[in-house]
Amino acid sequence: MLPRPHKYPQNIDDFSNFPKFIRTAFSDYAEKSEKIIRKDSKILAQGSCFAGNIIESLIKLGLTNCDHFDISENFNNTFANKAIIDLLTQETITDKNREWISKILRKNSFEEAKHKIQNAEIIILTFGVSIVLINPETGEIQNKPGKNSNGIMTTVSENAKNIESIINKIKKINTNCKIFITLSPIPLHATFLKKNVFVDDFLSKSTIRLAIEEAKNKFQNDVIYWPSFEIVRWSNIHFPPSFGGPNKYMSWPGHPRHPNPSIISETMKFFLDVYGDVTTSS
Repeated sequence: MLPRPHKYPQNIDDFSNFPKFIRTAFSDYAEKSEKIIRKDSKILAQGSCFAGNIIESLIKLGLTNCDHFDISENFNNTFANKAIIDLLTQETITDKNREWISKILRKNSFEEAKHKIQNAEIIILTFGVSIVLINPETGEIQNKPGKNSNGIMTTVSENAKNIESIINKIKKINTNCKIFITLSPIPLHATFLKKNVFVDDFLSKSTIRLAIEEAKNKFQNDVIYWPSFEIVRWSNIHFPPSFGGPNKYMSWPGHPRHPNPSIISETMKFFLDVYGDVTTSS
C-alpha cells in the first residue's frame, strides 16, 4: 500500500505567512526530530557565505558557541571540502599543506581547525556547487579562475563518494558529533561551461542534492539533511523578496544572489524549533 501522499499546498492563502508556511509544509521534519541542540552546544559550520549566514542567525537566536569555516564560494565544492577534511584528519601535515589550510579556511590555522572539528557537537556541512575549476595540465582543483583553468560539471556519483568520505573522516576523529548537511540556495555567480548560468546553476544544485541523498542514506540517523535549499528557493516563488539581502562580503547593501536575512532567520528559527532545546545548557 502506498503511504499517504504529502501534497504541494493547494490554496494560495497557504503562502500568506512564511513562518507558518514552512512549519506546515515541512512538518514531517518536526514529527521525527530529536532535541539535540542546547544553547551552549558547540556548533561548527563549514562552507561559504551561506554557512556564515546560518551561524550568524544561530548566534542572533541566542546560541553561544558557534563557529564557521569560511570557504570561498568558488571553492565550496565536495572535492575541495574533501581535500580540507583529508588534511585536517591526518596525524601530521607538510608545511605547504599547513599554509594551504590556513589560506583556504581564512583565519584558522591547521591546529585550530582540527581542534574545532574534534570538539564540535554539531557539524553543519554546506555544499554549494558541482562545477569545479581544474588546471588541465596538473589536474589540480583551483580556488579561483586562472589562465589555464577549465570548468567541468562533476557527476552525482563523484560527489556522493566525496561526501561519504568527508563524513567518515569526521567521524573518525569525532565519533559523537551529529552531522547536518545542507545545500546552499545561493546561485552561481557565473558559469565556466560556456552555457546559460541559470541552466548550469540548476544542474549544479540538482547534482549536489542527489549526491547528498545518496551519501546520507548510507548513514541512516547519524546524518541529517536540513532542507534550507528547498525552503529558501521554493519560497522565492511566493514570498518576495526572498533574495536581494545584504552580504557582508559585498560593498553594496543588497545583492540578487543572496537571501533576505529574514528568510534565513525564520528558516533557522524553524531549525531550532525542530532540533533545539535552547532553554538548557550542559
